Amino acid sequence: MAIYQPPKGMKDIAPEEMERRKWIYSIIRNVLDSYGYTEVAPVELEMWETLAAKAGEDNLNEVYDFNDQAQRRHALRFDLTCGIARMVANMRLPKPIKMYAIGNSWRYDAPQKGRYRCFTQWDVELFGIDSITADAEIIAVSSEIMKKLGLDLEVRINDRKLVENIFAYLKIDKKIYSDVMRTVDKIPKLSKDNILTEFKKAGISKDTAESLLKILGRKGKAKDLIPMLKKEFENNADITGSINNLESLFASLENKNNYVLDLSIVRGIGYYTGIVFEAFDKKEQKLGSLFAGGRFDGLVGIYSTEDMPAVGVGGGMERLMEVLEQNGSFSKMQRAKSVFVAPVNDAARPYAKKIAEYFRKNDFSAEIDLTGRNLKKQFDYANKKQFDYITVIGDKEKESKTFMLRDMKTGKEKKMTHKL
Repeated sequence: MAIYQPPKGMKDIAPEEMERRKWIYSIIRNVLDSYGYTEVAPVELEMWETLAAKAGEDNLNEVYDFNDQAQRRHALRFDLTCGIARMVANMRLPKPIKMYAIGNSWRYDAPQKGRYRCFTQWDVELFGIDSITADAEIIAVSSEIMKKLGLDLEVRINDRKLVENIFAYLKIDKKIYSDVMRTVDKIPKLSKDNILTEFKKAGISKDTAESLLKILGRKGKAKDLIPMLKKEFENNADITGSINNLESLFASLENKNNYVLDLSIVRGIGYYTGIVFEAFDKKEQKLGSLFAGGRFDGLVGIYSTEDMPAVGVGGGMERLMEVLEQNGSFSKMQRAKSVFVAPVNDAARPYAKKIAEYFRKNDFSAEIDLTGRNLKKQFDYANKKQFDYITVIGDKEKESKTFMLRDMKTGKEKKMTHKL
């Protein structure tokens, strides 16, 4: 084993994985560009106050932070949303403001399968619209990215305002809302007994906990659950208003078989204020969510005197790649065909360079031998690197203006004519 390794929970990105990432990045960028979103790059290192201003307690406990030489406290970002919100707060742009970013974030938590302390996220944010149409677009554009990658999703949707209104209906003390919300977030992951124990620790009675779990443990098609909830809470205007908001959202979404109402979805991060959602691959749900997000209307106002409504989504690259691997999606990955140009000797190298350039101009990835090794070793190298094609260039090829292009998989050769 090598002496020098990356820090625990972090990894280098090797060439094969990077090729796969580039394919994913291109699909993400193509979809988002088609919807009119602009790519940005917020800094990786933030002032501590920027992240602490609106992060949940769980996230702050996982932040990599330190003092610089001037004793100013800094922290590596734990997501991309805070940085983009800070950027928007300091800019004057026409609304709506539509931005996205792809980059690394850091969290000091327990490394596990598909989860690292340094991880890559894609993140999309829409600022300046308080209509449910913005929430619907963010969910739709995220779902389209996954569809283009060949995945079939279940997107679980809820409204944090509905959950808070249910807290109020059950007379739960506002002081413990955040603790109770964190427990609600665990409903899909823990047993009923463990959830009730967590509720007790948060400070609510057994009867209230039972009632809360009965309400928020529901999940199903919106067309079935929403009428039931409307009837159950028809005398509570606040709850009914939140249900109507969800009804409008589901009505705005196409491909309704991919969307369900799940009252336990609340998102653990403290800045969410309304609609929230998480998406899972239908075949590999045990691997966790592929993207998640929601509305965070108060975040920009923390960094500026002017607040604005906002909704966004983020997804982790490592987990997405694991799901794509399980689904065999990388077999559909398209890349430029590659060719290795093998000069027979040093005298043939200048002309071989022209041949390589000819291929590059025709959208091939072309590499020429730089070592001066013999043809056998050049062929060995081309095989190990899995080039699609190889061509040998010497005086004969230069004089005849032709060369043979060999398919490295089939061994078949094709005579090519060129004008250089």
